[in-house]
Amino acid sequence: TLPDYSRKLEAALPACVSRCTDITLAHVTLYTFYTQFFDRKDDAQKSMHGCPGLHRVCSYIQEHPGVQHWEKTRKHTDF
Repeated sequence: TLPDYSRKLEAALPACVSRCTDITLAHVTLYTFYTQFFDRKDDAQKSMHGCPGLHRVCSYIQEHPGVQHWEKTRKHTDF
């Protein structure tokens, strides 16, 4: 069901979120949802197929130097 809901979310994204000019809580939340929340991370990433706004947001956050540093140095836990 995630691909269907991703398409619905894509359609509802305000332009200010999908533009990615500054990092906002919305950007970080979407990134975390699609990259950290699900056990099957590859399937969560695939659910964004056909959702260029969601993909743009996740790529924008993933490429940010501060996020890359945090992901490399953070303590990995189950939560």
